[in-house]
Amino acid sequence: MRNLDVCRKIYLRARSSEQSDASVSLAALRKVLHFTFAAAGVSRDPAHLWYPSWFLQGDSHSPEDFDWLVDYLDYIYSSDHDAAYDILLLLVVMKVRCSPAKQHQFIESLIACMDTNMPHHLRHVALRAAHNAREQYSSINAIDDTKLRDMILTEFSPAILTAVCPQRSSMMILTASSILTTT
Repeated sequence: MRNLDVCRKIYLRARSSEQSDASVSLAALRKVLHFTFAAAGVSRDPAHLWYPSWFLQGDSHSPEDFDWLVDYLDYIYSSDHDAAYDILLLLVVMKVRCSPAKQHQFIESLIACMDTNMPHHLRHVALRAAHNAREQYSSINAIDDTKLRDMILTEFSPAILTAVCPQRSSMMILTASSILTTT
């Protein structure tokens, strides 16, 4: 957990510093995240995302302790897909839930990361993070925030479907082959 505290300090320093210093700090942050994964024996391979054997247990931190990761994800996902992957992987591995104050921002970032224009590995880890949050968002009536509830119904659910659907060209081949076999 000390590595995560170091990561948080590096991120906060990067956000408060000049632009030239920020890029150096963010590069250092990526290295510390990679070291954290290696030290915990966590594979960064997207093919291993669904194996629960490497989930980290025994964390006594509150969801608010990870708000900086949600902020970092929102800050970085469009420009650095590998860093966004690492952030989502960390959230998945630690089974972190968002604090109520960051739920809306987290869902927006997940939706953006599951977009069809994003790299496959980022879409895959975003889908895994959505899977981890399924219990939190599955009971739509229990969500008090109307904006969040509407976003889950109108944007989040369709984003999940687009993340799991095949590529358009594959879908066209599948459709064409199914039409040919039924005629």
